[in-house]
Amino acid sequence: MNVKDLTSSQVQSIRVICQKSDGLGDVVFCCKTAELMKKRFPHLTVSIEGIDKNSHTGLLKFLQNSPIQGVSAPETVEDPSRFSVERVAQTIFLHGPYLNKGLHLPSYVPSERILHLAEYSNETCVDKKNKPTLISGLGEEEIGVFCPDQDTIMEVFEEYQNNILKSLQGLDNVYIGYGSEYRTVVNYIIMLLLAERDSTKPFDICIPGYRFLENPQAFSRLLNELFNAICTLEPNLKEVDIIIPEPFKCLITPSYGPLFDYFSVKPRHEDGMCTLPFKTKNGGSKSIRLIFSGTLPKTDFDLLRRGSAENYSLVTGDQSFSEHLGIPCIYEVRGHKRKFFHHLIQLCKKHELELLADFFAQSKELLHLDDPIEVKEQGQRFLEIWANPELKKQAKLLKDIIVREHNIEDRLTAELRKRFQLDLVEQEVIVKDQRALYASIFTGFCALAIYFIWKYVREGSQDL
Repeated sequence: MNVKDLTSSQVQSIRVICQKSDGLGDVVFCCKTAELMKKRFPHLTVSIEGIDKNSHTGLLKFLQNSPIQGVSAPETVEDPSRFSVERVAQTIFLHGPYLNKGLHLPSYVPSERILHLAEYSNETCVDKKNKPTLISGLGEEEIGVFCPDQDTIMEVFEEYQNNILKSLQGLDNVYIGYGSEYRTVVNYIIMLLLAERDSTKPFDICIPGYRFLENPQAFSRLLNELFNAICTLEPNLKEVDIIIPEPFKCLITPSYGPLFDYFSVKPRHEDGMCTLPFKTKNGGSKSIRLIFSGTLPKTDFDLLRRGSAENYSLVTGDQSFSEHLGIPCIYEVRGHKRKFFHHLIQLCKKHELELLADFFAQSKELLHLDDPIEVKEQGQRFLEIWANPELKKQAKLLKDIIVREHNIEDRLTAELRKRFQLDLVEQEVIVKDQRALYASIFTGFCALAIYFIWKYVREGSQDL
């Protein structure tokens, strides 16, 4: 069969082709896309793979911690027959979300069978002859963002799998510092210290991923800048513990000594983690811990997010933003995310969520300042908004608006059904079969109950 001669009745599989840049968000986007395909088209075979070896390696690493039920992934993408005519037949391709590398699917795969998905507004389609790229985001012409399934929020997993996270002091005093630049992470921590200045309660800041652990220069700059800020601002801080996976313990050196003194005890090594305790020279009364956890399983990240639900986390990218819907979060705006952030502000203003729009705008400015004194001086208005109880109410309203009007699931499903003539007939049949089964079970239960009632009445009358 010629691969161009594909009808809706002949579609048997969907292959999600992941093309990532340097961030984990690209992989998460593709995995959520694959998960959605299996959810909406359960009668089709759904698989996921990287477009090249680099993308596939990152994808497999993520899937080890967060497998997708019903979705397969090949062990390697170096098989020369992966795009053979036979394997391409009866298949449609979803390709994205990073589309500017010049990586293409083989030319003999008809463009009519490829749907390009981009994660940000400024992405361009790699195939100019193809139909326009679908772009995720909050703009009027964009197809929305992935929204967390509120029915599956973690209620079962009450213990972290990650040994480092097991050391958390409690679920109610943890912040997530999920940033990509050392400067924004440092300024975020400064905001937390200023906001919590009058409190003596300790808290944890979890920095997931390996972005800093695998970059010694960025890790060193982050700690040097942070320690310098602490000494400059003197935010009632007594102790700072740095907790990292044991294999990365060499990142901490005595060069931080002039700013902080080592504890009299030696660094602790247990359960695969290394804890390096520092104490300030300021004589404060509060302790914080910086936890570099590495990549987390989905269950751990969900539990961590649930634990920080009342706190204001730092997020980067529309994936981490959408996972924190309903919670005021501080958004790290990088160059390729400006349009997403612009649409976010416009959406808040459109629905008269002015306090939330001001919160996002103020935090954007503070995250990119170079001097901790400037963060303190210019952050007064931000701290006032931070403490306003109305802010959390507006964040919940924004979540409802996005789930209702900018949910990618319905719009992407509709586009697939329209473009590839896919339908949900088989899924509807499955639902009907399930209903018939439940009805049959219910009928049988009722008949059994009637029998026992009849038997009970009959035996009672005989006794009389």
